Amino acid sequence: MANSYNNIIPGHIHLNDLTEAVKEGIRDAGGVPLEWGVPGVCDGIAMYVEMRLSLPSREHIADNIEIMVLSHSLDGWVGVTSCDKITPGMLMAAGRLDLPAVILTGGPMKANTINGEKHHPIEGFGLVGQVKGGKMTAAEAERKLPSMICGAGSCVGLYTANTMAVVSEVLGMSVTGCATTPALDPLKKEQAYESGTRVVELIKKDLRPRRMMSEKAFENAVRVDMAMGGSTNAVLHIPAVAREAGISVDLEMFDRIAGETPHICAIIPAGAYEMADVHSAGGVPAVLNRLRHLIKDSETVNDRSIASIAAHGKALDEDVIRPIENPYHSQGGIAVLKGNIARSAIIKQTAVDDDMQVHKGPAKVFHTEKDLLNAIEDRRIAEGDVMVLPFQGPCGAPGMPEMLTPTDAIKGAGYSRVALITDGRFSGATSGPCVGHIEMEAFNGGPIGAIADGDIIEIDIPGRRINVQLSDAEIEERLTLEKECTLLREADQKFRSIFDGSMDGLLIVGSEDGRIICVNKRLRTLLGFSEDALVGKSFDVLLPTETEQPPKDMLKELQVCGGVFTQDFMHADGHVFVMDLMATLVPWEEGWTILCTLRDATERIGLEMQLRQAQKMEAIGALAGGVAHDLNNILSGLVSYPELLLMDLPEESHLRKPILTIKRSGERAVAIVNDLLALARRGVSAGEFQALNMKDCGILIPVFK
Repeated sequence: MANSYNNIIPGHIHLNDLTEAVKEGIRDAGGVPLEWGVPGVCDGIAMYVEMRLSLPSREHIADNIEIMVLSHSLDGWVGVTSCDKITPGMLMAAGRLDLPAVILTGGPMKANTINGEKHHPIEGFGLVGQVKGGKMTAAEAERKLPSMICGAGSCVGLYTANTMAVVSEVLGMSVTGCATTPALDPLKKEQAYESGTRVVELIKKDLRPRRMMSEKAFENAVRVDMAMGGSTNAVLHIPAVAREAGISVDLEMFDRIAGETPHICAIIPAGAYEMADVHSAGGVPAVLNRLRHLIKDSETVNDRSIASIAAHGKALDEDVIRPIENPYHSQGGIAVLKGNIARSAIIKQTAVDDDMQVHKGPAKVFHTEKDLLNAIEDRRIAEGDVMVLPFQGPCGAPGMPEMLTPTDAIKGAGYSRVALITDGRFSGATSGPCVGHIEMEAFNGGPIGAIADGDIIEIDIPGRRINVQLSDAEIEERLTLEKECTLLREADQKFRSIFDGSMDGLLIVGSEDGRIICVNKRLRTLLGFSEDALVGKSFDVLLPTETEQPPKDMLKELQVCGGVFTQDFMHADGHVFVMDLMATLVPWEEGWTILCTLRDATERIGLEMQLRQAQKMEAIGALAGGVAHDLNNILSGLVSYPELLLMDLPEESHLRKPILTIKRSGERAVAIVNDLLALARRGVSAGEFQALNMKDCGILIPVFK
């Protein structure tokens, strides 16, 4: 079992329980269950910058499973999954490995119904826009939040997680009914048990994923996705899964099948029904039954083929799963648009109101999601505008993040006649005239990067067109300019990387006016100033007020003379400290500037003071050593002469006492001189016992060092 359990996100908090049921099924079928962990990212949490990691996690999951299955020679495996990127990652691994496998999707959560209204987590994204748009207070939004907590399971609507669960079931990789059965429905554990028994049977019969995931199966998956109105992310995931299975699925297939297939389910966000309603109405088998004349037969992990499942399916609610003769829309959920903006682009046409199926409006261009959100919040977007957000693709962002936050901010702010186009992607929760997946992306020179504020954008969903009112020559001219600007931006990024990465403080100052042009991160940290507090200011803001020499003269003199100059600088908190300063004249734009390299000199100066002190002590020691040596020579005579006298004097002589006094005084003087010599030699006189000839006699004598 590749188990993507974690307790961070609702879609995965119950997967351990399901995994235990899978293990039980494997054991009962004669297999031995083994388990390892797979990461699971929640796109709802990973919005904004972190969203760049979400799509790459799909490949990581496929690689994880490949490594674990092959490294441990497993006979087959069950993928226990739920949220957006985990299911396609597991399907990719199934196609790549082509070893017996079953995909168990965790099932959707059920919405809370309060006073006849459904509430669920995705509503929370719209609250921010409503609060900032003045439609409700922050306190009112806080009171609404508890009603949006729905327990375990993937989000309630036909967002990406549930779209891919449906795809897995139609591809024949999940047991029948798995995609729509709610997470906490007792039937889900039965499906988990069945997944365990089925994988053992697949191993015994040597039935492998590529038998199920045939070209016909992928056509069926796209068709059911179009009929139900699934997430636009399916155009990323289905081709990726197909490629791992050795099959080609392109956008032309999506567009062709969408044109042939009616949209028969109105599921959140493109309708009022939730996935639990679809389950109650018959689930995926009922949808297959509605489409049975369009479905091509293919094998499944079940005991029966997809055609057999379709034949036995039954729609129990005529409005939740409509007959193809009475669809919600005559065409499927996704449309592929083309024009001078895009070789191809994707829109969820069934989530666009009729009056916005064709739209023309002026462009408002933003280069970051943050700038776009600020414009929405500040009401700088007018009804009729087409917001353009380039450089959000796989290379440009990088990672192709979802734009759920801006689209929900648009809805929350109450806009009804604005559109958004991007080379990024949209969440399965996105609705409205939002065109994504624009190819080529701006980073690679795509025409979306040529659009400027005020250009007229035309979106025609029925006509499958998206254009900007510019000639090819104008687009090419702008792209050439944009390419040059991109090179400049890249050069600036490299400069910034080197400049801010320096361990020394760096400062660029105008050679004529002495104003600060640029200051790196290290120097800002040393000085305690923000960049805004320094850039554009005179260099003297960094110097103490009592500095005598004018800053410009100081810098010019320094860069002419060269070398390193020590100067007092003032910290933002007012204290003064010393820095080493070196200046170099460097070219900048049309003229010259002074590049200053600064390093905190406090430690160096402290070390120099210690060195000077040590040198003084060494000189004193040398002097003391010489004096002590001379005194030692003198004292040796003073001490030895009284000893000779005492040898000749009788014991009763009255001279012995003063001579002994002289001898002892001399010995004390010798001890003092020895201490002075020890100090001069930087040693400390200390006695310790050492053994001489320990092996023979073990004698210990004191030795002074």
